[in-house]
Amino acid sequence: MKIKLNYESFLIILFLFFSSLITLKNIFHPGIYTAHDIWHNLARLNYYFQFLKDGQVPPYFGSNLAYGFGYPLFLFSYHLPWIFGSFLMWLGFGDVNTIKFLFLFSFFLSCVSMYYLAFEISKNKFISLVSSILYLWAPYRFFIIYVSAAVGISFTFIFVPLLFLGLIKIYKSEFTKGLIWMTVGLTGLILSHFPTLVVFLPLFLLLSVYFFFMSSKKGLFIKFLFLSFVLSLGISSFYFIPAFYYKGLVLGLPSVFHMGFVTLRQLIYSKWGFGIIVNSASENPFSFQIGISQWLIFLVSFLFVFLNRGKSKNFPLILILIFIFCFNVFLSTSLSKALWSSFISKTGLDFPFRFIYPNVFISSLLFVYLIREIKNDFIYYFFSFLLLFIAFYTNRNHIRPNMFLSENEFRQFVNSEVTTSTYGEYFPSFVDLSLANYNFREMIMKQNNLSLVYENSTKSVYKVSLDNDGEVVLPKYAYSFISLYINGVPHGFMMGEGGLITLSVNRGLQEIEVVFNKSFIMKLSFYITVLSLFVFLLILWKNIKRNYEI
Repeated sequence: MKIKLNYESFLIILFLFFSSLITLKNIFHPGIYTAHDIWHNLARLNYYFQFLKDGQVPPYFGSNLAYGFGYPLFLFSYHLPWIFGSFLMWLGFGDVNTIKFLFLFSFFLSCVSMYYLAFEISKNKFISLVSSILYLWAPYRFFIIYVSAAVGISFTFIFVPLLFLGLIKIYKSEFTKGLIWMTVGLTGLILSHFPTLVVFLPLFLLLSVYFFFMSSKKGLFIKFLFLSFVLSLGISSFYFIPAFYYKGLVLGLPSVFHMGFVTLRQLIYSKWGFGIIVNSASENPFSFQIGISQWLIFLVSFLFVFLNRGKSKNFPLILILIFIFCFNVFLSTSLSKALWSSFISKTGLDFPFRFIYPNVFISSLLFVYLIREIKNDFIYYFFSFLLLFIAFYTNRNHIRPNMFLSENEFRQFVNSEVTTSTYGEYFPSFVDLSLANYNFREMIMKQNNLSLVYENSTKSVYKVSLDNDGEVVLPKYAYSFISLYINGVPHGFMMGEGGLITLSVNRGLQEIEVVFNKSFIMKLSFYITVLSLFVFLLILWKNIKRNYEI
C-alpha cells in the first residue's frame, strides 16, 4: 500500500477532512460545551503546557497542584494529546480552541487510518470509504466527544486501525512496513489511553494467533511481532515504566466496575442523553448503543456464516470477528461480573461498557470482509448505501453538544481543577484525602509561621522565622522524588503525620526550597525512549529511502 498524495488520494483525504469538519462543526460554537471530563481536560492541557515551560521534559509532577501539596498528575496520566495540544498553545492557540481542534484532529485522522486499513484488505476505494465512515458514525464515537469529552480515548481511534494494519502487513510478509505501522499504532494507544489497549487485547490476540497459523513464514512473523512490541514499549518507556514503578505507592482508582455494566437492550438501542453515572450505567440517561448500522452488519455477517459454512476464504476471519463481537457484548453486561471481579478490574480498566468500542471497529472490519462476498452489483451498492443512510439518520441528533458556556461561566470550573482526577487517585497511599484542601494548607502555613515566596510546577520556596531551633511541617506530601534545600544547602526530611514533610530548622530566618527531582527510574526510562525513537526513525528513514513508500 503506497501512501502517496496522488490526485485521487488527495481528493479522498480532502473529502474525509471536510466531512469531518462538517460533522463536528457544532463544537466550534463560541465558548466550550459541557461534558463529563471537559474541565479536567482543559485544566490538564494548561498544566501540561505550563510544566513544559517550567522545564519539565517530559512533565510528571506539579508542585503547585492539589492546593500546593503536590500531585504527580502526568506520572500516571496519558501524554500524547497534550504533546500535540502544547504545540498548538505554543503557536498561540487558546486552550478552548486547542481542545476543539484535538477532537477534530483525532476524528479526521481516525477516518484516514481506518480508510487505509480497509484499503489494505479490500484494495477497493469505495469499500474503504464506506468502512471509514461507519467507523466514525457510531453512537459511541459521539459519546466520547460530546458526552464524556475524553480526549485520550478520542486519540486512540487513530491508532487502533494502524495497529491492525501493521499486523496484516506482517502476515503478508511486508515485515518492515508492518513493524513501522504496528509500532506507531501500539505506541499511540499506550500514550493516548492505555486502558483502551486492554479492551482490544481479545481481538488482537485471537487475530495474531490466526495469522500466525496462516503465515508461511511463522518464524519471521513472531520475530517482527516481538520487535514491534519491544520498540513500542521502548518509545513509550518515559510514560509506562515510571507509571508502573510508582503505581503501588499511590491510592489508585477505587473499584467502580460494578457501576459500568449495561444491558443488552441498551447495546441494541438506548435514547441519547447527557448526565453522569450515579448508581449504575444500566439506569443512565445517555446512550450505550453500539449502533443500528453496526448491528445490521453483525446480523448479516452471522447469516453469512450460517449459510456459507466455510465455502469462502474469508469465512474464518468473519467467524473470529463475530465471536469477539459476542464476547465483547458479554463483557459489557453483568453476566461477566465474576470475570471482572477476579481479573479484568485488576488491569486498570474501569467500566465494562468500554468494550462497546472494539465492536464499533469490528463492525467496520466485518463490512469490508462481508461486502467482498457480494457479487451482485445492485445488492453490493444498495447494502452499502443503506448502511450509510442508517448511520447518518440514527446519529443525526448525536452530533450536537448539550450546551455551551461562555468564558466567564466556565473558567471558574477549570480553575478549580486542582488535581484534574475525580477520585484523587494519584495521591500517595498514606494521605488522608479529607485533609487535602485549601483550609488545611493555610492552617499548616499559619501554625509553622511559613510564607510562600515562589511556586511553580517544579519547586516551592518558603520562608520561615524561628526564635529557637525546632521542627517545621510543610504543606507538602513526602513523595520519594522530592528534594529539600535550606538556604541552598541539601537537607534531609522525614515523613510526618498525614504524610507531610517534617524537618528540623535552625533558629532565625531560613529559606526552604522543595524541589521535584527526576528519579533514576524516570531518567532511565527517558533515555530508553530517546534511544528507541532514534532506532524507529532510522528504520522508517531506511524504508522510505529504499521503497519511497510506507
